[in-house]
Amino acid sequence: LYYFVLDSTQVEGMSLLVTDERFPRFTRPEQLVQPLLYLSTKQEINDIQSAREEKKALDRYWLTLLNGNPELARQVIKTYYQRTTEANRLFTTYKEGWKTDKGMIYMVLGAPDRIQRSKDREVWVYDQRANANNINFTFNKRSNQFVDDHYELVRYVEYQPIWYPIVEAWRNGAIR
Repeated sequence: LYYFVLDSTQVEGMSLLVTDERFPRFTRPEQLVQPLLYLSTKQEINDIQSAREEKKALDRYWLTLLNGNPELARQVIKTYYQRTTEANRLFTTYKEGWKTDKGMIYMVLGAPDRIQRSKDREVWVYDQRANANNINFTFNKRSNQFVDDHYELVRYVEYQPIWYPIVEAWRNGAIR
């Protein structure tokens, strides 16, 4: 990220995000590991990153997760990285879209069924996901020197009983 200002005493300026030529898609193992943050343990990610051959470790991760079923692994991998690409396309601003709060929710739960917008807030409504009905995720608009359109997820403790079963559904191949 590069941020340009006319004078160092000014706050307003212009930002420029430099990305890989394949962006918003990820194709290299070191790129593919990063978004696993939402589905994996820290140890699982460390194991992949410290492996001698990261691509083989990444393949082994998915196959182990999905009980050695290569067809199921292919389907889950395809879905997960399609969502990663879409999150990058939709939500990239001063950082990659998958790293934003909206990107995180989009990747794990998919597109919302409805979005309620107001001046300073968005509420994403999911009618049915895994074991939960009528899930609402609230994003508040926050001022940010790089972009006008920055939203942060309001992290309610009530999300935990919803979030973990959905992540588990990814990990056992129920989401494709």
